[in-house]
Amino acid sequence: MDDWRASALRKLTDESNCKPTPLIKLVDEGTLAHIWLKDESATPSGSIKHRLARRLFWRAVVDGRIGSDTSLYDASSGSMALSEAWFARMLDLRLEIVVPATISREKKCLLERAGIRLHIAADLEGARRKASWLAERHCGFFIDQFVNAADAYGHDVPCAVFSEIHDQLERSPDWIIAGCGTGGTISSLARAVVLTDSPTRICLADPDGSLFHWLARRNEGAYRPGQWLIDGVGSCEPRPGFRPSLPSHSIAVSDEAAVGASWALSEHLGRPFGSSAGMNLWAAALLCSFHEEPCVAGPIVTLNPDDGARYTTTSLSTEWCETNGLEIAEFNRATVEFLRTGRLPDDFRDYDRISRHAIAG
Repeated sequence: MDDWRASALRKLTDESNCKPTPLIKLVDEGTLAHIWLKDESATPSGSIKHRLARRLFWRAVVDGRIGSDTSLYDASSGSMALSEAWFARMLDLRLEIVVPATISREKKCLLERAGIRLHIAADLEGARRKASWLAERHCGFFIDQFVNAADAYGHDVPCAVFSEIHDQLERSPDWIIAGCGTGGTISSLARAVVLTDSPTRICLADPDGSLFHWLARRNEGAYRPGQWLIDGVGSCEPRPGFRPSLPSHSIAVSDEAAVGASWALSEHLGRPFGSSAGMNLWAAALLCSFHEEPCVAGPIVTLNPDDGARYTTTSLSTEWCETNGLEIAEFNRATVEFLRTGRLPDDFRDYDRISRHAIAG
């Protein structure tokens, strides 16, 4: 093994580069539910993508696809790019990222500050095609997070998030709620449940209109692709890293519900949270309030995937919500009540009213 590869692998396996993240109690004892937040914004690069980026870099270095002079390329809506930039900087490698035109101003500034050369594409699928083309043209390595997440989180890889949650609670949670971007995190959580013979159930929270929710419902009815504003999750295309048979439950969440919940969570904890964190929290509220087996025992763990400060001019902006026609007030009010009592208010108990947030077992 050459000296650079040996040094790179030592750095990538150094546990100080990925310490356990906090578990924060959201709904207090004595209420009707016990909700905890696994705060992945506390990773060194500010999101849960830090764990995936570490695995992708490690595997590519081991396989010889990344060397000391390799130029790296990938497509990302922002958070994965920031995590990849963290490891590229650690290994002194050049990184170029193709981002969709909808990327938030905060993420774009952070990426530019990290010294990443940015390319713009119309959407995330176009960004992936362009990143692949750039890598081929310049004889570089296409990281391809959406495809290679399946290998990075294979059956032989322990799920650090699940282990941390179990250790922090000193027991298995009843539920873990997570979204899906590449599919790596939620699939690895579900595999950990199987491999440890845990009673924990995994719930997929997904944007209304995303393919993942439809697949998790075992292809129920015809899939109608939708559009959503929730950042970094969902897809109208299948992802190799997502195994739809693994989650035991799936909940679709609208933009209004996700953003309204993120505003309530931001007020509750006194710092900003993005729409994907709000999506997971709203799914927890629906699970507790409408599931056929009321979740009164807990604990239920929901994931905060990244730093909410990246969304102050998008989902946390009144102007942005108005521009996009989002009416979030009633969802914000309902989430505030949920965080206080562990249940949604009575006027949300009409299932027809929230049928668009379909719950599927």
